[in-house]
Amino acid sequence: MDDWPTTFEEAQAIQERLRSQVITSDDFGEIRSIAGVDAGYEGDLARAAIVVLAYPSLEPIDYAVARRPARFPYVPGFLSFRETPAVLAALEELRVRPDMLICDGQGIAHPRRFGIACHIAVLSGLPAIGCAKSLLTGRHDAVPDERGAHVPLTYRGEDYLMVTDELGSGACSSAEHPQFGYGRIFDIRDPRKPSVVSKIMTEAQAFENCQTAVRAAGNNWQGFGVGTHYCNVDRRDNPRLLSCGLWGAGVRLFDIRNPWRPKEVAYFDTAGVDDLVAGLQRIDVDKKEIWFASTGGQFYVLKFADGVLEQILND
Repeated sequence: MDDWPTTFEEAQAIQERLRSQVITSDDFGEIRSIAGVDAGYEGDLARAAIVVLAYPSLEPIDYAVARRPARFPYVPGFLSFRETPAVLAALEELRVRPDMLICDGQGIAHPRRFGIACHIAVLSGLPAIGCAKSLLTGRHDAVPDERGAHVPLTYRGEDYLMVTDELGSGACSSAEHPQFGYGRIFDIRDPRKPSVVSKIMTEAQAFENCQTAVRAAGNNWQGFGVGTHYCNVDRRDNPRLLSCGLWGAGVRLFDIRNPWRPKEVAYFDTAGVDDLVAGLQRIDVDKKEIWFASTGGQFYVLKFADGVLEQILND
């Protein structure tokens, strides 16, 4: 790797550039083998070891060890630039290509959302999970002492911006510029370089469904089709929920506790009600309600059934 970075500025630029290639949704086939990945040091050499296990039996079926010069200094947040060359070399020596990697280090729980697990995944093309021994960014509640237990990691002290684009491009010709507008969450920690971390889209707003959505919308909704109208969060600091009103597609509620993987969790159907396009909504978690006024001048209160909101927030 002759073009491997030698300065922090170069390394950070690579992380900022490659993080857009990280796929945070499940996008792999059946898992039949899984590999543990770790690295240590022998003087100035990084030594990477990989053990491949059959899944779910966890029987060892292959392993490899490789050594490469550790050319980059050890600094938290830049571990991958010391260890990734040795890891990639060990991967090349395996006889069995694993279906998934579990790496000793961070994945997206990283100041620039690009830890060593992400770096190895992007360069190798293999799905990877970060399994770090210590916290690099954010905070979380205590993890229960039982197998499989988990708690969400909260990225405190960082600023994000939610933006809606209700109009869109007006054409079905480009996936980057879709017919109908949708919401986006931006990472604005560096206001000079805002970056999109997720898109708040429904199936109807997806590019591959554009023609179907156009036919269904017809001439309704003033040309906005199924575009996103207004959105609001349940609270400004560490928001958990995002409610969006769509022109021809109801009111959608999203879980945004992980801003990189927003998840739709509830839907209010407004089909057949001509004036029911939700304006700016208010989410009242204590009352278990969503309030909004419609474009037709009506005021609505949506009520969660008992236990539903608690299940969403405790999931």
